[in-house]
Amino acid sequence: MKTKMAILALWLSLSVMGQQGQWERSLIKSYEEGVLLFDKEIYGAAADKFTEVMLDAPDVTHSIYVGAEYHKAMCSVYLMNKDAENLVLTFIENHPTSPRVNDAI
Repeated sequence: MKTKMAILALWLSLSVMGQQGQWERSLIKSYEEGVLLFDKEIYGAAADKFTEVMLDAPDVTHSIYVGAEYHKAMCSVYLMNKDAENLVLTFIENHPTSPRVNDAI
C-alpha cells in the first residue's frame, strides 16, 4: 500500500510539473539565479534579479514574490542602502505571517 501511495504521489507531482508553463519555469529560474547571487554575496546583481522576479510574479502573495521581496530587502541591508530599513519594514507589513519575518528583524 505504501508503495502504491508513493507511486501515486510521484505521478501527481510529475503531472503538475509537466503542466508548469514556460513562464513559471522562467520565473523560478530567475528566482534561483537571484538566490545563487545572494549566496555568493553579489548583492547588487541579486537585488536586480529579485526586482525582475517581483515584476514578473503573478501577484504579491505568490511564494516566489514573497521570497524575492525578502531577498531584495536583505540585499539592500547588506549593501547598506538608504532604502534598506523601508524595504524590510514593507516586507514585514506585507507578509506578517511569513516565516522570514523573524529573519528580517
